[in-house]
Amino acid sequence: MVNVILIAVLVLGLIGLASAVILFVVSHKFAVHEDPRIAQVSAVLPQANCGGCGYPGCSGFAAA
Repeated sequence: MVNVILIAVLVLGLIGLASAVILFVVSHKFAVHEDPRIAQVSAVLPQANCGGCGYPGCSGFAAA
């Protein structure tokens, strides 16, 4: 009885560990890096999101 429980715990632990490693690798492979200059320009803008400049908001204007 103890062997069955021990095997089940080990198998689930290995599945969890393998899933964590896969998620870690994939998250670093597909990471999206944002240009820090966009945040600096966006901080200066009024953040009204009015669309008066022709962009959908201040973040869109800062990215352009």
